[in-house]
Amino acid sequence: MLAQAERILDALHDDSSPMRARLLQALGDEYYDRDAKKALSYAERALQMMRKRPDSVELKDALFNLAVMCGFNGEPARAESLYTESLAVSYRLHPGGDDLRPQIYTYLADVQGDQQKFAAAEKNYRAATAAARVLGDADSLEAIRADHGLGLFLFKIGKTAEGLSLMASAKERILKVRGPEDSELTPWVMTGYARSRVQMGEIEEGLADLRQVEANQRRYRPGARVLALVLEREAMALGALGRFDEAEGHLKEAGQIHAAIHEQGTDLNDHDLILAHTLRASGKPQAALAMLARIQPRSAAPGTLSEDSLRLWIETAAAQLGVGAPAEASISAAQARKILGQSSASSYFPHDAAELAALEGKIGLASGQTERAIEALQRARSQYERLYDAGRSLELADVDAALAKAYSDLGRRDTAGAYNARSALIWSRHPQMSPRSAIDTATPSPTTM
Repeated sequence: MLAQAERILDALHDDSSPMRARLLQALGDEYYDRDAKKALSYAERALQMMRKRPDSVELKDALFNLAVMCGFNGEPARAESLYTESLAVSYRLHPGGDDLRPQIYTYLADVQGDQQKFAAAEKNYRAATAAARVLGDADSLEAIRADHGLGLFLFKIGKTAEGLSLMASAKERILKVRGPEDSELTPWVMTGYARSRVQMGEIEEGLADLRQVEANQRRYRPGARVLALVLEREAMALGALGRFDEAEGHLKEAGQIHAAIHEQGTDLNDHDLILAHTLRASGKPQAALAMLARIQPRSAAPGTLSEDSLRLWIETAAAQLGVGAPAEASISAAQARKILGQSSASSYFPHDAAELAALEGKIGLASGQTERAIEALQRARSQYERLYDAGRSLELADVDAALAKAYSDLGRRDTAGAYNARSALIWSRHPQMSPRSAIDTATPSPTTM
């Protein structure tokens, strides 16, 4: 249909009307998760046309559309500028309410979060929910999208209970409004919520939701980027349950999709970090180290924390510990600690901070520094209790198992037994799996989907 519309406009020699611009935007939407550069080109052309129509709905939409494509292409600063301009046009056109305004606020907050402008991001996520409520319908797509975006962000920065509650509500409402067969917004809402549930400790429930999204995307958008992202998140859940062969199979297919849509280099960092984590957790730490050595972290903007570097050092330290090299692991963990310590935004990375503390404790345990290990493990335990479900979190079970070993080494058998019992109780609530070794580390920290 889009090709037919393009032929009609070509026959009419129409290369500058609002209809042509809308066609270019539709073409960009069609290619955004299969050929990001082509999608960006369509959006650039549409905006160039609509610049000739100042303070129009068409200009607002074209600014928004190009900003979305810039976000997909790793240009958050440019996207932020375009969203801000689109928002200004929205207020000039519709001072009261505007159907697109909540989404503009949400996506503006997304790219501000990408740039670690966390205070501004939270302000705009909350502005999105307020703008959606102005429109009057809590079950509107605008309200659902705004609540889910805020929930994802809050979960990432450590306000996990509030974030999960918002995402649960968004999932319930999107299934009521759009149903499970919707191939766009429903998968996005369900995937973010499911990923967070896995991190929270609700692994089986999160995996079940991801399975539904996988089936949806295989039916409606096979070979697209969203399917690759869903497979990667399933792999994390499967790995947490000890189903490593399935996890590696999912990651292999996800890698094939990334290659087919021409993603390469730093575009693959998240995929490669998940694969390295899975290899290490499945008892292949040497293979994990080889994978990690190939990763080139994305450069961090001045004054920001390099999330790639932080994750890379944590995963490297865990793999080094896995090959029996605690001294090397200690050096790598110190590099991760340095990255956190040098950033004023470190408090917005509580999941990584907790994982690093747990890893430092395990390194101390392997190095015979038991008292130091207990201090780090207790710090990790306190952080995990604040973040996750204390009755189901495997991260907490892992730390309790390590603490049991540490206290046993000190001859404090009653204390060791209490921690062993706590760990065993959590494991018993996940009957699909068997306990892991105490040198394993947590599932990777949450992402934006």
